[in-house]
Amino acid sequence: MDQLKRLSNQLGGKICSQDNSNMNFKVKSFRALIIKDYKSYKINIDEYGNLYEIQIKTKTDFTLSINNPDKLSSIDRLIQIKDSPYQLYLFKESYNDFIKGHKYDPFLSEYFQLFWKSFSIQIKQLELLEDETLSIREDGLFFVLRSGRNLSLIVNDAISLIKNNTNIFKRISKKILSKNVPENLRILLPLMKKWSISDDAERDRMIKKTGERQKKSLISTVEPLIEEINVFLDSFDDRPLNEEAMLLGNLAELVSELKVEANLLYNV
Repeated sequence: MDQLKRLSNQLGGKICSQDNSNMNFKVKSFRALIIKDYKSYKINIDEYGNLYEIQIKTKTDFTLSINNPDKLSSIDRLIQIKDSPYQLYLFKESYNDFIKGHKYDPFLSEYFQLFWKSFSIQIKQLELLEDETLSIREDGLFFVLRSGRNLSLIVNDAISLIKNNTNIFKRISKKILSKNVPENLRILLPLMKKWSISDDAERDRMIKKTGERQKKSLISTVEPLIEEINVFLDSFDDRPLNEEAMLLGNLAELVSELKVEANLLYNV
């Protein structure tokens, strides 16, 4: 039995076909395990040859890549932390200028420092190999691990870690508060829950299975409001975006990708 089928038996979920490229891997991913609810968490596992990228969806204000840079998210600025078991990376300096809520070094946070004291011991025990990576990003906890590992055990340990560190990781709220959305953008509320997707691979899967009529409808509804969405996002200045603002930003990004796709088809 191959690794994805074994994980599906252990964790549930459905194996899906895909054709996904990722700057962090030399090969494409043609299969993924999508788990909609395991111990109240959504989990995506993408297969890249003998490597598996595991995303456990959660929310955090902290960003860090461990052992290797995360090229896809531009988390590739090497930093020096005393006694770290691995190399550590943050966002590029230039990237910080326009990513809301990521303008600080996580190690300046007292909460994160306390978390790191125990977490660094735990990840040292993982003994990450040269091509393995662990990343903390705003939309989840990510592992890139070789197929020979006990991935089910690692997933369960990671969920326990998330649940025991609520100052670092928070549940993704499914509730959207209309009062947190400007009145001129509330027409988008029905679209935000389904179409506001932060994960690149999941967004790509959603786009591929969406019909042309639905795509045109999304573009015609959202595109005229892109400038107003940007004005709303800019209003946060250096403050972290609230949940609704992040969802609007994700929705605008998805529609921008749909528009590029439509223009390419039209030009062909």
